[in-house]
Amino acid sequence: YVYGRAALEAATISELRATAIEKEAALDAWITERKSDAAALAQSPGLREDLQMLLTAPTGSPAHALAEDKIRQELQMRIGPDQAFTEVFILEPAHAQILLSTNRTEEGKFREDLPYFIEGRRAPYIQNIYYSFTLQGAAMTASAPVRAANGELLGVLAARLNLGEMNAVINRRTGLRATDDFFLVTSANLFATQPRFISDPAVLQRGVYTEPVKRCLTRTNGTIAADDYRGEPVLSVYRWLDGAQLCLITELDQAEAFAPVRDLTVMLLGVALSMIGAASVISLLVARTITRPVEQLVNAAHEIGAGKLDTRIEMKSGDEIGQLAETFVQMAENLQKILVSRDDLLREVAERQRAEGTLRALSSRQEAILAAIPDIIMEVDNNKVYAWANEPGIEFFGADVIGREAALYFEGEQDTYGAEKPLFTGSENTIYVESWQRRKDGQKRLLAWWRRVLKDESGNVTGALSSARDITERRLAEVQLNAQLDELRRWHQATLGREIRILDLKREVNELLAHTDNPPRYLSAEIAEHPSGMENQ
Repeated sequence: YVYGRAALEAATISELRATAIEKEAALDAWITERKSDAAALAQSPGLREDLQMLLTAPTGSPAHALAEDKIRQELQMRIGPDQAFTEVFILEPAHAQILLSTNRTEEGKFREDLPYFIEGRRAPYIQNIYYSFTLQGAAMTASAPVRAANGELLGVLAARLNLGEMNAVINRRTGLRATDDFFLVTSANLFATQPRFISDPAVLQRGVYTEPVKRCLTRTNGTIAADDYRGEPVLSVYRWLDGAQLCLITELDQAEAFAPVRDLTVMLLGVALSMIGAASVISLLVARTITRPVEQLVNAAHEIGAGKLDTRIEMKSGDEIGQLAETFVQMAENLQKILVSRDDLLREVAERQRAEGTLRALSSRQEAILAAIPDIIMEVDNNKVYAWANEPGIEFFGADVIGREAALYFEGEQDTYGAEKPLFTGSENTIYVESWQRRKDGQKRLLAWWRRVLKDESGNVTGALSSARDITERRLAEVQLNAQLDELRRWHQATLGREIRILDLKREVNELLAHTDNPPRYLSAEIAEHPSGMENQ
């Protein structure tokens, strides 16, 4: 049975390994072909001439309109559900502005920070699978430079790949197996292709943390018998695809792999039952020779079971029955010793029960405290994937936040991961960071986070526990208050200058009066009647 099972396991692993190698080669060929398609389209003489005319002809002129129409028609022919691309667009080479696109809503937007633009200026390039905020889903983009006959860079052609083709390449089956499964996983533990046994969309939306995936993401190849994402025991072959930065998993249920060994099991059970029957016949023949000693042993066992631990068996036999009788005597003596400490054992059990009750009460209290806190409290693992959230966190991000990467909720360009790096490297225990986040209703809100690192018993970082508070209104109030303070400061400076001029004028009037023996009568009268008014004048 052991040899048969080992042979089946070796054959299945060999089959899965061959399938993995074939799918890796097919994926490489598909990526190379799509890169070549994009390069060929970028090198099309008609496209280059039309793009050059579009860039040189005055906007609004007939030549400009004709060139734009011809480019649109050529790009439109390359997209569709059965085509290699789902969207094709041309980027201006200096600032990465989209000049023309099969999706006109994208025209005029900028893509200067994306790898397919940066690398596509130099040579044909494919950006591996990533999450596109424009598409709100997975994307792979091929790009290539469009150059004039003299080598001048006219633009960058970019084409979004039809990921249904990649999914078909990976999920292609021979039909000889009922439970085989093949899928790709990103370095962030997210499905890159749709697994066979998950009906809901899972690409870049569901995480997978099985043992084969964990080992594969260490950039190694191997085989293992473990549970898959369904919790089913499988035989798995994992391969790290360095070019695509993806993990390829090929699996087969152990139940199907080891099905042939069941026939061997039935045969072995038949042999075992035959042997048991023969042994039973032999035992009946010798039963009479051992019946009486066995009866003595049974009676003695009943006496001991009734609490008479001083019961002894007088049997002087050198065979197995005699040895068994001596064992019973020894057992009775040991029970007497054990029962002496029974009260101590009961006290210890009661003490442990009290300790368990205290721990349960403490756990309930901690859960109540977390539930009563109005701030958002979130837990992420060391891959920055949300693993737990309290009610305010669920209310802010949505019920589907668990299992998703924190970066999916970032708004705008911000180096939040860079600010948190000391926490996840273990150099800092607590950090404060402010980050713009997308609430479940789509609103952009500013959250103030206090993050504390989580470590295991060995001191390794396992994640972080964070509390957050919405400070959007406070930040807006601060901006408004600073504006009011600036206005008040300008008013105060103007007022202070006017007071200084009044004091200088007063000093001059006093000096004039002090050096005048007979001041004018009208001036003396004004000073006498209205001294304060005269000072102001």
